[in-house]
Amino acid sequence: MLEMDVKLSLDRFDLAASLALDNPVTAFFGPAGSGKSTLLGMIAGTVNPQRGW
Repeated sequence: MLEMDVKLSLDRFDLAASLALDNPVTAFFGPAGSGKSTLLGMIAGTVNPQRGW
């Protein structure tokens, strides 16, 4: 299980995500600039959130 509750603020962008995933296959989709790559970076540990776990 993957659980996270994170917040990250950049210059003109705020990302707040709360996840609880049980499935081994998950997809993130949304419009360009919505934070998909940033969220995946937080899951991978390459982007550090300002708040959360």
